[in-house]
Amino acid sequence: MTAHNSKCRELTREEFATFQSTSTSSIRLAELNKAIKRVCQCQSRLQLLWPGPYRCGCVLNFLAPFIKANTSIVSFSCAFYQNYGPGLDAVSEIMQASRITKYYLDIENLSYPTHTEAFFAALSTAKIREFSIKLKLCSDENMKLLCTALIQNDHIQKLEFFCPSFSDAGIRYFAEIISNPQSKIRALSLSVNDMNTEHVNVLCDEGIKHSSAILTNLNIESCTIREIGMTKVVRTLRSCSNIKNLTIGANGTHAMRAFFTHFSDMRYIEKLVCCDFGMVDKEYVDLNLVAASLKRIFENTECNKLATLILPLFIYNETCDESLELFVNALIHPNNHLRVLQLFPLHIPRNDLAPYTDRNNKIAHFFKLLFYGLSTSKSLQKLYIELIGSESFMFNESVANAFMHFLQRSHVHELYLPLYCLIDYNVRILDMFQHCERLVSIKDHSIYSEDSDDAERERKLLKAAEYHDVVHKQCRKNVADAVRPFIGLRDLAVTISTFCDLDANCDDWLM
Repeated sequence: MTAHNSKCRELTREEFATFQSTSTSSIRLAELNKAIKRVCQCQSRLQLLWPGPYRCGCVLNFLAPFIKANTSIVSFSCAFYQNYGPGLDAVSEIMQASRITKYYLDIENLSYPTHTEAFFAALSTAKIREFSIKLKLCSDENMKLLCTALIQNDHIQKLEFFCPSFSDAGIRYFAEIISNPQSKIRALSLSVNDMNTEHVNVLCDEGIKHSSAILTNLNIESCTIREIGMTKVVRTLRSCSNIKNLTIGANGTHAMRAFFTHFSDMRYIEKLVCCDFGMVDKEYVDLNLVAASLKRIFENTECNKLATLILPLFIYNETCDESLELFVNALIHPNNHLRVLQLFPLHIPRNDLAPYTDRNNKIAHFFKLLFYGLSTSKSLQKLYIELIGSESFMFNESVANAFMHFLQRSHVHELYLPLYCLIDYNVRILDMFQHCERLVSIKDHSIYSEDSDDAERERKLLKAAEYHDVVHKQCRKNVADAVRPFIGLRDLAVTISTFCDLDANCDDWLM
């Protein structure tokens, strides 16, 4: 068997023995055949992230010809924690010879000087659009070469970088990726387990502050910078007109508090994503602070550009009703231009909900206020409420009645929420969808994650399908009505509407 044969065929024992003679890998014949089969049968995204013996550079080197031969592969993920030389050689070959435009590399140690020259040379010219790399160890010399290759590459638009920490020299090399005008990177994600204050200062003063004009997306989720570091980042970003989209979360002690203390000074942010930063009781964030920060943003008509907001619900047992009202009033401020709103509760284990009964009641009250408030919004187009597995604790009949009021008056285009639960509380909601003349898609995925037996789940799925059919019928009518003025023929407009996916896909419209 030749390695260039793209047809999937298992290795014989003799062929495997030949591989073993040139490799120090502990992989077995059945495991290697499994990997070959996965490569040959891949239609788009190839993931070779299995643990143990698969994470070996020799194995990847053997698989490289199969990967290059499969022209269907456009996304490639791999990891190797030993035999780095053959692994880097394999990645270099794949980059030079394949059509793959998206890479995720998990390389435990990039400190070895051998075999890296070809890898960095290939990386600097490869036609890659998205590049992700996770490192545990990297020498300063190779960090410099890696960052130089990323700067020189004219094709990489999205970069994701994961590491435990930077050296003093390494953070400066990385900052140059951000500030160098040659860089073509538009979206940068940085995840560092521990960044000291000095390194945050370098990142901001030598990188973000002088960032390339084409860098518009910054993601520092899971970048541990703590309160002082977050304050520095926010103060730096308030003068960066190019960065429009920001993602934060899991940034260390009091970082979220620091962010909302200074957030209203950020004039250019159009999309803010605050990810769930841990357990509900890990760190308290005052809802009044969040509400006041959002209110100041919306009141300033000169810098009010926020159009997409993704936010955890900072609601705790101690949160008072007045705070809930202040938060809702901020979200429905008459000067806000929010088109996309996503809300989700802080994480609580499903087997530990009892101590949070008061909190869940407060969240239910919040949603009641929110639906009544959002019914007057003229800008909101897409609403996503993620309560997977918790909707029965946080929704009630009052919330359902408020949602029905919202449907009668809102101009929303897409909904992604626990529809099944709401209709169970008030079946009249189904009749209200005929008033939603702008709604084009809706989806309820909450029932797929509930803990219930097969019979109960099947019953819910069938009932949910009935609900979806009713709502999708209205969505299809709305699409046809919207298309008809441009083509003149009603029947053709109806036909076009049948090709539309009426399930709201938040992964698409939240990007």
